Amino acid sequence: MQGGSGSSCGAAGLPFTSCLQRFMQRLQQQLTGEELQVFWREWDAQGGGPCSSLRQQAAARLQAHAVCWQDVAFAADALQELCWEQLHTGHWMDVHLVWRDAYTLCMLLTVVAKLAVVCMPGQAAAAAAAAVANSTMHRSAASATQLESAAMASTPQPGTSAIAVAKQTAAAAAQPAVHDLEVALTPQQQQQQQLDQVLRQMLPAALKQLDLAAMMGGLRFRPLLDEAIALLDQQLLLLHSRVDNSHAAAAAEPGTEAGDTAANAGVSTAAQEASTAARAAADVRKTQQQTAAAEHDTAAAAEPAGSDDGLHHAKRRRLQQPAAAAVPQVTPQQQQQQQQQESKEQLHQRELLQLPAGSLSAASAVVPVECCPSLEHFMMTYLLAEGGPQPVVIRGAMQHWPALTKWHDQAYLSRVAGRRTVPVELGQHYLQEGWGTALMTLGDFIAQHMAPEPAAAATAAAAAAPPQRGYLAQHQLFEQVPALAADIATPDYCMLGEAGVSSVNAWFGPGGTVTPLHQDPEHNFLAQVVGRKYVRLYHPKHTQRLYPHASGMHTNTSQVDIDAVDELAFPEFAGTPFTDVVLQPGDMLYMPPKHWHYVRSLSVSFSVSFWWS
Repeated sequence: MQGGSGSSCGAAGLPFTSCLQRFMQRLQQQLTGEELQVFWREWDAQGGGPCSSLRQQAAARLQAHAVCWQDVAFAADALQELCWEQLHTGHWMDVHLVWRDAYTLCMLLTVVAKLAVVCMPGQAAAAAAAAVANSTMHRSAASATQLESAAMASTPQPGTSAIAVAKQTAAAAAQPAVHDLEVALTPQQQQQQQLDQVLRQMLPAALKQLDLAAMMGGLRFRPLLDEAIALLDQQLLLLHSRVDNSHAAAAAEPGTEAGDTAANAGVSTAAQEASTAARAAADVRKTQQQTAAAEHDTAAAAEPAGSDDGLHHAKRRRLQQPAAAAVPQVTPQQQQQQQQQESKEQLHQRELLQLPAGSLSAASAVVPVECCPSLEHFMMTYLLAEGGPQPVVIRGAMQHWPALTKWHDQAYLSRVAGRRTVPVELGQHYLQEGWGTALMTLGDFIAQHMAPEPAAAATAAAAAAPPQRGYLAQHQLFEQVPALAADIATPDYCMLGEAGVSSVNAWFGPGGTVTPLHQDPEHNFLAQVVGRKYVRLYHPKHTQRLYPHASGMHTNTSQVDIDAVDELAFPEFAGTPFTDVVLQPGDMLYMPPKHWHYVRSLSVSFSVSFWWS
C-alpha cells in the first residue's frame, strides 16, 4: 500500500511512507557519489579493511535498480556492530573520527532499512522483517551473519506484500483500546491501523538507535541523521496523539463505562473542592468567634468588682464592638496564600540545612552581582581583572529566553523531547561507589526521577533502601533536540572569546544533585533556568590546599568531600577561603577557567552551561 500510515508528516503533510521514501532517495543519492568513495578510503586507512566485504554488499544493494532493503539492513547492522566494538576499544579519545562517522552512517542505514522492510511496497520479507525489527543493537557481527542466513532461508515466496508482514506482526500484538463508534473499517483502513500498530512498536527503538548515533557518532553524516530523527520523532508523536485522542473520545462519550467514570471523577473533584472551601470558611469563622470570646473574657476580668450594673454592661458592649470589628476578614484564598508563603519559607530553611558547613556565612565572601553589565564593563572589571578573571553573577541577561517560562512545565519538556534517549547519571556523584549511568528516554527520566512522590510512599521507600538519584548532567541536549535549543540563546559575553562557544550542556535533575569540587579548563557561564542552585568557588591559587587527585581520570577533581570533610586526611583544607552564591532562575554565573567549584541543587533544577575560550 503506497499510502501506508495515514499520519501526515513534514510541512507538506505527506503520509509517513511517502516521507520515508523521499528520505531514502536522498540517502541513496548521497551514498553513490565520489564523496562516499573518499570516505571508504579514509576508513580503510584507519583499519576499516575487514569491513570492506560487508560495505561492498551494502553499497551494491543500495545501487541496485530495485533495492532489497532486507539485505541492506543485515549488512549495515553487522557493520555498525563492528564500529561499536571499535568505539569501545581503549580510551574514547584514541578512536579516530572516521570510525565515529562510520558508526553514524551504518546505524542510519540499519534503521532506515528496517523501516523500509515494513513500510515499503514490494519488500517480500515476512520472516526477515520480524527478525530485523527485533534484532538488538549489540548483536555480534558473526551472529548477524547467522541470522541473515536463517532469515534468507525462511523468506516467503516473492509477491508477499510488506503490509502482509504488518498484518502478521500486528495480529500477534494487543490492539489498542479504541472506542467503538460503530463505523465499519474498510480493508485499507484496517491495513493502515495495523501498520500504525507496528510502527508504534518499532519507532521508539529506532529513535533510540539514532540518538545513540547522535551521541557517539561523527559529524560527516549528521545532517542526514538529524533529518531522519526529526521524521521518526514527529511520526511517533502523531501516533501517540492518535491513541490519546481515541481514549479521550471514549472517556468523553456519555453512557460508556469510561465516560461515566470520567463524569463521576469530575463530580467527585468538584465536591472535594467545595468541601475544602467550606471547611476553610468554617475555620475562619471559628477563629473569629474564639477571638471575640477571648476579648469578652478579658474585658469581664478587668471590670471592677461590684460594678455589674446596666451602665457597665452597656460600656462593655461598646468596648467589645470595635474589638470584634477589628478582627480581619480572612478569605479562604488569603489563608491558602499565607500557608503557601509559610511553606515556601520553611522549604528555603530546609534547603539551607542541606548546604556544607560554613556556607553563606561570614567565613565566605559573596560573589558580586551585576545587572546586565555592558560588554566593556564585564571585560575590564571581571574578565581582565587584576590578578586574573573573577567570578560574577549577571542578572537580567536571560529575560528574553522562552525557557524561563516554558521549562517550569515538565509536561512541555516531555512533549517536546520526551521520546529522545539521554544518558542519566545514577547515584550521588561520579566519585561515589555505586555511581553509574543508564540510557532512558527523557520522558521516563522525568516520570521516574522528577515526579513528586506522596510523603508516605517516599518515607517507606527511604526506609527500605536509599533511592538512586537520577541526574541528566553535562549532556549536549540542545544539539540533540533543536526545539529546546530555540528556547535559549548564547550570552553576548561569549563573543569576547577568541574561539567562541565550544560546548553547551544541560544539567537537569531533582533537588539534592551534587557535582563534586572540580575545575574546568575553559570560561563558563552557568545559566540557571529552573529552581535554585548553590555554587561554591575556590581560586586556582589554592589548588594545593584542595588536594586534587594525583593521577587517573579525575586529576581535575578534589579528593575533599565538601559535604563531609575529613580534616585528618586533608589538614590544609581547613580555612581555605572561598566565595559562594545561591543562583535563582534568571541568574547567570561567570566562572573563570581553572576556578574550583562545587555545585548542589536545592530544588528541581535545570541549568545550561556555556563553555567558551
